[in-house]
Amino acid sequence: MRRVVHDAIVDKCAYRGWPLHALQVRTAHVHVVLSCPCSPDDALDEIKGRCTRLLREAGLIASDRKPWSYHGSTVYIYRQSQYEAVCRYVRDEQGPDLLSREEIEARYGQ
Repeated sequence: MRRVVHDAIVDKCAYRGWPLHALQVRTAHVHVVLSCPCSPDDALDEIKGRCTRLLREAGLIASDRKPWSYHGSTVYIYRQSQYEAVCRYVRDEQGPDLLSREEIEARYGQ
């Protein structure tokens, strides 16, 4: 699921021409830092919609399941110092890297 969400966000940003500055997909939440001409709320809606569609197409969630909380946190970044701090937080301060399914199977034989 994390890989599908990650790829969906990368693809959506590329399609819309939104520079993607930092991305971290965890097991229960996602952090995205991007630039876009629309409101953060509109960008969030587009990203969540794309992720949901691809998760359903991959058979990872049922068609009647709502995988996201209502809305999400959106923040405008106005200063370079804020931008650098937010990107560092997203990239480096989310805890240890999460293993992929392949890494889990290789490590634990499951």
